[in-house]
Amino acid sequence: MRATILRVIYSPLAYPAALLFAAAFLIVSEVSYRESVATLGEMDRMANGRLAIERLQQQLSDAESGQRGYLITGRPEYLEPYRNAVREVGATQRQILDYYAQQRPLRLGQARELANLADERMAELEALVRLREQGRELASERQVAKGVGKSQMDRLHELAGSLVNEELQAIEAQRAGIRRTLMLNRLGIGALTAVSVLGLYLFVRQSGTLLREREQQRLALQAERDALERQVDARTRELRDLLQYVQTVREDEKGRLARELHDELGALLTAAKLDVARLKPRLGSAADSAELRERLQHLTESLNEGIALKRRIIENLRPSALSNLGLVPALEALLDDMQQRLKLKIDAHLDDPRLPPPADLTVYRFVQEALTNAAKYAKAKSLTVSMRVNGEQVRVEVADDGVGFDTKASRVGHHGLAGLRYRVEAVGGRLRVSSAPGKGTRLTAELPRAAG
Repeated sequence: MRATILRVIYSPLAYPAALLFAAAFLIVSEVSYRESVATLGEMDRMANGRLAIERLQQQLSDAESGQRGYLITGRPEYLEPYRNAVREVGATQRQILDYYAQQRPLRLGQARELANLADERMAELEALVRLREQGRELASERQVAKGVGKSQMDRLHELAGSLVNEELQAIEAQRAGIRRTLMLNRLGIGALTAVSVLGLYLFVRQSGTLLREREQQRLALQAERDALERQVDARTRELRDLLQYVQTVREDEKGRLARELHDELGALLTAAKLDVARLKPRLGSAADSAELRERLQHLTESLNEGIALKRRIIENLRPSALSNLGLVPALEALLDDMQQRLKLKIDAHLDDPRLPPPADLTVYRFVQEALTNAAKYAKAKSLTVSMRVNGEQVRVEVADDGVGFDTKASRVGHHGLAGLRYRVEAVGGRLRVSSAPGKGTRLTAELPRAAG
């Protein structure tokens, strides 16, 4: 049963039905209101008609009392109530006749009879007053003693009482109709209130259900988001550790290659250069030995270039100045070498941040890679390199006057900046790139002094 009721309540037709019910009630209420207003107006007219009949009786009674007082005493002041009644009776009769002509046409005959009886009675009273005024007291007294007009007055009171009772019954009927209308309105308001309360309850309940569902969904999404964030953080830490491990392995491998080149290739090149130096004194002064001297000189120069290339490769693989002298001298040597080889103008402002070994190698590689990219891709002619210490942060910046690029555009096949970013982030730093076409490029790395 409860499930059936809930299905009906939550049915798509429930709300339209409730709206139709409310509209129907409003229409019925408006019609009832208009009918009640009309009924009240009718009751007012009925009351006025009844009051007119009662007023007519009162006026006749006042006229008769004043007339009797005058007849008995002969004093003119007793005629004042009589004269007032005479003046008012006519207006009251017209009011009664108008009312019954408009509202009670079936009783118009009785109303006319009532008016005629009132006229007759007033005429009789007037006749007795004139007899008294003419000094014929005995004649007026005999007329009074005979009870002239008593039957007309009895008929008038009977007819007036009948009309008044009918008006009272009609008024009571109208009141009963108004009470029924009010009861219907009361029931309708009660039903509408019940429907409104039910609708409000259902709305609040449904809103609460929706809010709870949304809150549950939000909590589920938040939990899923938190789980994903934890997974992302874990994967990021793993990737950072892996990247740092790869970089460490890479630098170790570069160090091993640098040592082998220094120990093996360096020894071979040096031995070859010494052998060439020993052969030079043994050559004679003959003309045919001139070509051999020239060949040996060329071989010596080639060996010198090979030894210089070997040193440069070793420095690129593992900068010995960084291990032996520190970060600032190693960067100064790097900048000097870059200026000579690449024909670039480089302005440097370097503070000594005293970074631990992993971080100082990151700074060195950052500057080295930035200079290489500026010379290779940016077509720069001058660069500015700065390293500043700001509290517990180290700010390294490399700026060039090259062609620049759009930082929002996708650069397929260019991974240099990505490599720099990963290298800086691996030691807890942050990389910012500022560039625009034709406005050069500025690379800024910020690292904690405790990095590594």
